[in-house]
Amino acid sequence: MGLKLRILVGLAAVLALAGCVSATPSATPSPTEAAPSAGITVQVWIDQELSESFAVFAEQFKKDTGNNLDVVVKDFYALETEFPAQAPTGPDLVVGSNEWVSTWAASGAIAQVPLYSLDPFDSVSQVFVRSAVNYGLPYATENAALICNADRVGNAPNNWEDLIAKQVKLPINPGGDPYLIQAVQSSFGVELFQKSETGDYGTELALGGEPGLKFASWLRGNSVDFPQLDYTAATEFFATEQTPCWYTGMWSVPAIKERATFNLTAFPMPSAGGETASPFGASRAFFLNSKSKHPDQASALLELLASDSAQQLIFETTGRQPVTSAFEGSIQDPVMRGFMEASKSSVGIPDAALMQHVWGPLGIAQVKLLGLEGQPKDIWSQMVSEVSTKLGN
Repeated sequence: MGLKLRILVGLAAVLALAGCVSATPSATPSPTEAAPSAGITVQVWIDQELSESFAVFAEQFKKDTGNNLDVVVKDFYALETEFPAQAPTGPDLVVGSNEWVSTWAASGAIAQVPLYSLDPFDSVSQVFVRSAVNYGLPYATENAALICNADRVGNAPNNWEDLIAKQVKLPINPGGDPYLIQAVQSSFGVELFQKSETGDYGTELALGGEPGLKFASWLRGNSVDFPQLDYTAATEFFATEQTPCWYTGMWSVPAIKERATFNLTAFPMPSAGGETASPFGASRAFFLNSKSKHPDQASALLELLASDSAQQLIFETTGRQPVTSAFEGSIQDPVMRGFMEASKSSVGIPDAALMQHVWGPLGIAQVKLLGLEGQPKDIWSQMVSEVSTKLGN
């Protein structure tokens, strides 16, 4: 059975169980019979990556509900501002990032949605919640993990000392890399922003205090383990076996496979500071337009998209990291499985509106800490003061 047919069968079964379709197949109409009603048209804004899977979803949605999908392909990143500006006349459903949820929710552009049958990793589902209200139905996530030479590193390192004992060097961009350093930094208990009782990020910076200073001192003392290399040089560094592991994202895998002659595996980053090493997670989801013209039909589509079959089709057609372990057993690739394991301890990247003030100063501070000049405490404190001023704290 081909992928498309197998997924269609699975989706049909899900919809039948959910009561969306009759469990008893209707007779196939003859060519002379009248065409079925045109139904309601639900408009969805997606990106190019989802086109293949949505061709299948449109077919199934029409077959089982009599309604149509108007699938509009957009530039994903342009949606951050395009969608809320056009929400009153825009689509019923739209794809987006966890980094945009606060802005979209504050503008009133998106409505609360349930997770239906979807059982995503807690680390993924929580990033779409604001003030105890869930706004997104996740379908993909992205985070960093240790990609390792499986011929040299067969098991996950137990701790930082175990990792370094394997002669691992972790390349860092010469301009600093707060995204990748996050996992190491978080293992010292360093938070970027204060959180509310409901777990939402606030606007008050949390980088100050003892955990941050402890991390800064540690990074200076362990700078030899973080060679500063740009992306091309870091790829070469790993592919030519100058280090048995590289901490990076799935985006690096194609370039590695072009150069490497060894087998690959992946593991979560071990803790350096004693607490959980939590990489940043950038997750994507489907959102319901609060101004949707057809909220009931859009909700029926969301229910379909929450099914394991739909989530698996999205994974198999996009290659993006799944948000659920429902079909993890069918994924043979040890690299993808390692990234999925790492995502279970991830934390959502704070809102883009906040992070625009953090990325630059934090990256510069990291570069200084990896050097020899200045006291770690002073470098970190200066960075905290600069970001606090930009945030108006």
